[in-house]
Amino acid sequence: MRTGDHRHRITLWQDVPEKQPNGDLTGERVHILDMWAKVTPMTGTRALNAAQILNGRPYEIEVRNPSPVQVTEDMLVQWDDTFITVKSAVDLDARGEVVLITGTATK
Repeated sequence: MRTGDHRHRITLWQDVPEKQPNGDLTGERVHILDMWAKVTPMTGTRALNAAQILNGRPYEIEVRNPSPVQVTEDMLVQWDDTFITVKSAVDLDARGEVVLITGTATK
């Protein structure tokens, strides 16, 4: 992996639900981390297949492992004005240095 591949600035957010005294749920979006990433919209057959499973425009986001932060499915990735809902995060290498995040865009 070359350093130049990670040229997109992204922000990780997490929605934290909070129960009100009357029983309603409200939420707050908490800033987790800013980092550099390689953001790739899926295209062609891969995008069609992924969209059938994920419901939305699929993206792959490659980042250096943001230890000690664990990327989970209740997080959002903000890339410019696009919010991408995290669907999965897996290690790309045996050492756990690179994480591949798959998600769908929500506008």
